[in-house]
Amino acid sequence: MKSEEKSRCGCGIDVAIVREGRRKKGAGLSIGRHRRAAPESRGGRMRFAVSALAATALLGVLHASAEVTGTRITKDETVSVGARTVRHVAGTVSGRAERNEPGVPTLDKAVGLKYESDFELWLPVAGGNGRFWFSVLNRGNGGGALRDGILGRGGAYGWCAWQAKNVTPPRPQLKLTGFDGPIPQAYGLVVVRDFVAFLRYGSASVTKPSPAAGKVKFAFAYGVSQSGRFMRTFLLHGLNTVAAGKVFDGLLPNGARAGYIDFFRPDSDPGSGGKFSPETVYAPYSWSDLMARSRSDAKVMALNAESEYYEMMAYMTRRGPVPDNVRVYDFPLGGHGGGGTVPWRECIQPLSVALEEWASNGTTPPDSRMFVLEKRESPRAKHLPSEPAELPATDELGIARGGVRLPPVEVPAVRYVSDDGKTLKCVPLDKAELTRRYGTPENYRRKVSEAVDRLVRDRFLPESARARYIADAAKVAW
Repeated sequence: MKSEEKSRCGCGIDVAIVREGRRKKGAGLSIGRHRRAAPESRGGRMRFAVSALAATALLGVLHASAEVTGTRITKDETVSVGARTVRHVAGTVSGRAERNEPGVPTLDKAVGLKYESDFELWLPVAGGNGRFWFSVLNRGNGGGALRDGILGRGGAYGWCAWQAKNVTPPRPQLKLTGFDGPIPQAYGLVVVRDFVAFLRYGSASVTKPSPAAGKVKFAFAYGVSQSGRFMRTFLLHGLNTVAAGKVFDGLLPNGARAGYIDFFRPDSDPGSGGKFSPETVYAPYSWSDLMARSRSDAKVMALNAESEYYEMMAYMTRRGPVPDNVRVYDFPLGGHGGGGTVPWRECIQPLSVALEEWASNGTTPPDSRMFVLEKRESPRAKHLPSEPAELPATDELGIARGGVRLPPVEVPAVRYVSDDGKTLKCVPLDKAELTRRYGTPENYRRKVSEAVDRLVRDRFLPESARARYIADAAKVAW
């Protein structure tokens, strides 16, 4: 005879704990083989049968969960994005905290808290590849730079609001109720965790349908600056696991540096922290220590412009070896987010593809490409008072050594100088210097073409970038 007890875990999925037969007094519990039964829809929720021991172990690795209690759809339409037809869904997702979150500071008394978060999704109508990208909003602003490329290759894309303070309409809102005292800002971490898990593992039930049911096999996250620091904070507090499995398979933080989000003070402001401060830069700094704390094997590609080493101490992320499931890619002469003296924004899309392939089928990306560092002072550098900054070492042209070498860096035609130690001035190399380096204009252009070949092969540049770099090389005056 079988009896069941129901236990709720991440994203509102009921787990049925099945006990085989009756126990005699003093007898041990009959432990069967750990099996996950085929999902069965009852009462609008998906149910799985697992052994008692397996269920206990499964629940034990989790933070206590909130539950997505429902969605309210305000827009549901079919639109064209390039050659793809996609379903565009917008609305709000609601949830409640059924248990506390003891692993997250300030959330040890979260029971009873309720939330409502704006969300938006773009889902393939047919022929999807099962890969969903979550855009971590930056102060409520959308991060749609990757959206069309992701949708064009058959992926899904979306976001939900996670910042409950200092974000005003019409920007997406997160509303928290049912708490005493200061706003528990850190609950935005839980909202993201459970929203993505709901999309990934939820069913198409009548009572609580997931808009993305059956369309998400792998999940990824992307964000710039504040959003990248959100990802580091998310990993630090072990939030990348729910009962059903992993939340994100891969994360692509751009410009996160060594930073975190200011979530955990009574008057915290998640929108702060554009520069070094003790509320946003604290231990563990390095990717090795952070990933050990995360208890996650998710793949991470951390992107740093050269400027990141001067603000919020990106060099601190390199204390200790870079873990096998992390890549660090630095961009010489790059600016925060993808611009700069040598813009690198177009590298992000092919790297997102490389991250997908790494997480979904094990295709190994290029090894980390990091700056050569040296300890020195600079009026630009922000660092701990107890130690000097470690900044990119530069060559005779003022170009950082190491990193991802885009054509203007690998085959330079310009010298970069600074009169004040803060701003760079570009001085074209004269004919004598160009001749000394490359011999002839034809040889210079050939070297540029070869550099593009390597970058496309290694998935740092899209093929579409080739024509522009070749055209720019032809404009160099001899």
